[in-house]
Amino acid sequence: MHRARKSALDRLKASEARAVLTRLLSLYPDLISAAERAAEELLAEVDHLSVADRVVRALKPLGGGDEATRWRAIEAALSPFMEDAQRRRDLSLREPAEEIEQGILLGLYRLKDDREGPMRGAPTLARELAEWVVERGQERGATPPSEGFLKGRTPEWAGLLGG
Repeated sequence: MHRARKSALDRLKASEARAVLTRLLSLYPDLISAAERAAEELLAEVDHLSVADRVVRALKPLGGGDEATRWRAIEAALSPFMEDAQRRRDLSLREPAEEIEQGILLGLYRLKDDREGPMRGAPTLARELAEWVVERGQERGATPPSEGFLKGRTPEWAGLLGG
């Protein structure tokens, strides 16, 4: 029986795929604008609900230590999400950046009453982190979350975060 040859492209690591793309674009510069469009389209594909799910998965295991220790761990876990939002904002992809920021807030909101996770024993920690996320975002040019989003997705925080 003859087996189909496996694709080398499917087996590439991220750095190898980047090198292949760089090589192709240097060989075929007329593809650069198409590659730019594809990259922007990919970066625009963001859903705040899936971001919230990923935030919950990233934060849920961080229930150990005192509140200050958990805060630092949560801050570190949220940094990649906030950096993703900033990368999009830097490319003038405002709506995808806002989707990520809304997902972060929604993820924190989902964890606010978790008795075993990172918010345990600290009833205001999730709200304080949400305020920190909004403030940090605004320092980097983000607009505050809309009142509609806050009322619809995080009703206990409506009006609290400056939306």
